Amino acid sequence: MRWTGSLTWGERTPSDMGELGSDERLVEADEIARLEPNLRASPQRAVFRPADGAIDAVAVTEALVAAARRHGAQVRLTEEVGRLRVQHDTVVGVETSTGSIAASAVVLAAGVDVATLCAPLGVDLPVAA
Repeated sequence: MRWTGSLTWGERTPSDMGELGSDERLVEADEIARLEPNLRASPQRAVFRPADGAIDAVAVTEALVAAARRHGAQVRLTEEVGRLRVQHDTVVGVETSTGSIAASAVVLAAGVDVATLCAPLGVDLPVAA
């Protein structure tokens, strides 16, 4: 985790007329260039939130998968899940492109496809790309 702050700009950038939150401040082009020197097209104004942080999503994902394996999880990255297996209103496994897998616990980590997997069970998840 790096606590380096964040910049936000676009059509709805708050003005300096009192619309900013207590942890936000308006910054001009010169400070934007200092905060984000690699921007291709720097805006004239942006909102800076100094308390915001960022992560390396790939590194965090790899760490979570490694920790899951250390705790006994089976990680299968090359199989496609077609549907969840349910018995008596309980998920008991998955059907994959290589066959059926029984499980006492199933973690749905399929992003927006989680909604597709849950739909046949009558579970509506408001997940969108």
